[in-house]
Amino acid sequence: SDADATQDIPQLCHSIIQNNLLPAFQNLLAKLNAGIHPVTSILSDGFMPFTADAAHSLGIPVVLLWTIAACGFMGFYQFKKCPR
Repeated sequence: SDADATQDIPQLCHSIIQNNLLPAFQNLLAKLNAGIHPVTSILSDGFMPFTADAAHSLGIPVVLLWTIAACGFMGFYQFKKCPR
């Protein structure tokens, strides 16, 4: 019944694509790598592509899994970039 109950999906996608989460994730990896057990690989959801960028920048192997159904994947794949 609350019109504001859902997030603005285009804005959420835009935020992820524009690498707003990349610096925070790179900082987390740096902190983890400073410890006794460094990060040796990353397993990430394909909806979070910034994890692959971070892994490549640090030379860490990465595997992206698409955990959504195929029809959901195709919906995201066909999603056009919205001008903001």
